[in-house]
Amino acid sequence: MTYLLDTMVVSFFYDTMRDELARAAGRCKMALVGEVYNELKTPKKPGFKEWFGKANIALLDITVDSDAFITLNKLLNPKLKSNLGERASIAWMANNPGFVLVTHDKNAMWIASREICCARNGIMGLPVFLRRLFDAEKLSNPSVLDVIISCLDETHKPTWWDTWRSRI
Repeated sequence: MTYLLDTMVVSFFYDTMRDELARAAGRCKMALVGEVYNELKTPKKPGFKEWFGKANIALLDITVDSDAFITLNKLLNPKLKSNLGERASIAWMANNPGFVLVTHDKNAMWIASREICCARNGIMGLPVFLRRLFDAEKLSNPSVLDVIISCLDETHKPTWWDTWRSRI
């Protein structure tokens, strides 16, 4: 299984604990589609290109006329200029088995829930991703949990978070 990271997830880590994400990616499979990469290599994220080159995160390319490309074009909303990365991630996952989309975007979760048709694919929210990485010892620094979860408001923190976090 490969964690397919959405723009917002990578952004949370990049802005706060980027080296921890790179270390975790060296211990388990992580990837992002080119459209997510392009959203992140903007002037708002200085140094992203250089960091990504060392981060052990696979870069996936949606090729013209592939099933993912066809799905992506069906998912695109001509009224929206944003969300290309999330829709490309969903299109990739919908056509390639063995990926779990990690996102913190409500709209992406709804779209992905309709599109998942490959065996062994799924959707995972950011807090569950953090817990899975930590429980599997892919992340070892507990402060990462606090820093990343602080990016979320209270309504996005799962009911189990405080109890689980207090045991670490």
